[in-house]
Amino acid sequence: MIARRIFAMLVTCSVVLGPCLLAAPGVRSAGDYLVMSEDFEGGWSEDWHATDHNADSGLDYWGVTTYKKQDGSGSAWCAQAGTNSENFYSNSYNHYYDQDMQAVLQITLPGLSGYTTATLSFYYWAETGTTSLSDYLEVRAWNGWYWQHLWKQPEVDTDGSWDQITLELPLNTIWISFLFVSDDIVGLGPYEGAYVDTVRVYGYDETPPTSTMTDLDEYQSREMVYIIYTAVDRGGSGVSHVELYYRAHGTAAYEMYTTPDKVDGKWMEGVIPFNCSHAAGVGGYDFYTLAEDKTGNREVPATVPITSTIFDVLAPATEAATVSGPLPEDWTNSSVSVGLTASDDLSGVAVTRYRIDFEPWEDYDGAIDVSDEGEHVISYYSEDNAGNIEGVKSIGFALDSTAPNATLNTLSGGTAFANSTVAFVWESEDDLSGIDHCLFRVDDRAFEYLVDSEGIVEAVNLENGDHIATLRAYDSAGNFVETTFSFAVDQEVTDETETESDSDLLGWTVALAVLIIAIISVLMLLRMYRKEPAKHEGSDPAEPPDD
Repeated sequence: MIARRIFAMLVTCSVVLGPCLLAAPGVRSAGDYLVMSEDFEGGWSEDWHATDHNADSGLDYWGVTTYKKQDGSGSAWCAQAGTNSENFYSNSYNHYYDQDMQAVLQITLPGLSGYTTATLSFYYWAETGTTSLSDYLEVRAWNGWYWQHLWKQPEVDTDGSWDQITLELPLNTIWISFLFVSDDIVGLGPYEGAYVDTVRVYGYDETPPTSTMTDLDEYQSREMVYIIYTAVDRGGSGVSHVELYYRAHGTAAYEMYTTPDKVDGKWMEGVIPFNCSHAAGVGGYDFYTLAEDKTGNREVPATVPITSTIFDVLAPATEAATVSGPLPEDWTNSSVSVGLTASDDLSGVAVTRYRIDFEPWEDYDGAIDVSDEGEHVISYYSEDNAGNIEGVKSIGFALDSTAPNATLNTLSGGTAFANSTVAFVWESEDDLSGIDHCLFRVDDRAFEYLVDSEGIVEAVNLENGDHIATLRAYDSAGNFVETTFSFAVDQEVTDETETESDSDLLGWTVALAVLIIAIISVLMLLRMYRKEPAKHEGSDPAEPPDD
């Protein structure tokens, strides 16, 4: 009896210390998992069922009582519910069990097949008589086919103490049952029967769990990806959590993934939101998961990654350049061949697209040739393998390969001049790029820059002889046209002509003066004739005549 009580004390310590003790049957070790626990504090769980399979003396069966307990405030008593058939008081009032009882207390267990072993431990207190074991407590297990007897009360009482019983459970056990049996002799007291308390079922789990994760896409265009994993524990205790391990950029060392909100790195929801900003930033990653069960068994770390991916959150960059020479900033006079070069450091360029003016987009596969005259816009962009799309870029230029029109003539329209200065009029036009400037010269003189498309220009200090005036008109694309005008200068002809003209003019002037003098003389004589007074006889020539 003393040895039994010492053993009970050790078991009690094992329950308190848990995995610190590894040895005796029923003592929880590192691989033990608590499958079921019941202390009958304030009642029992709904998984328990109590009945009386023999109603000859009325229904008497198990219930929770506070009258006696191994620990805490209550225990299960075999006759808590029912009325004594001798004095018709309730059993709980008499504190005696009734006759003709087959009181069953039964609970359904979760599956035990995944465990290496399973054990049932409980404490019981018994007082069923002095010599006979016809009244007793029994434990049975149901496997779906039949009941297996595991234990029967060995003595009529436990000398007022609680004894612990530890039993090995078959791994196919579905139910366990505490059965209290009494015959028809006991009658009224003085025996209380059996109490049960601190019921535990342990499964010994020595099988590590396993885990896996769904494949990730080769590339990720965002910093976060949701990693979906599954974990299974075939050892019975169940998966406690899963840890995610990663290595970045192909380095050899794996690290456990943690976040500011999950500093322990223990995931239990089936989904891990992996954000590369909490790891090593953008780039390539390898992953594997590691599961741990509820008894502490840990999955063996993977030797190769389960899945890999590349985080690329930046769009590619595309540059445009002509096949030879710089891109035209405005107008050009020759066809343009534009090449596109795209780069992406992480996932790589998937495709580059372009379009000319507002035509449909096309995949770029070589130089883009433009030879049609007019204004043009080449738009382009690239997309990388992660799905990042570059913003559309564009270059604009205009093509004018047709030379302008220009005319040159003297201001007077003549071709022979007696002066050393000759004035010229010029006109020029261009339908596309427009006239940029004109150049003018005579013979081999330096060209004079003309900013307008039309106007008058003088050639000065010309020597006698034949001359050629040249006009070049340039458009904004660099096309030009050249036109010439031939003329002559003879300044001696100019002097003779001027002398003859002067003599003629002098002669005409003298003749005109003589004519004017003659006319004036005639007019004066006529006036004198009209003003001479008439002569009257007898009058004083000095006195004017009376009116």
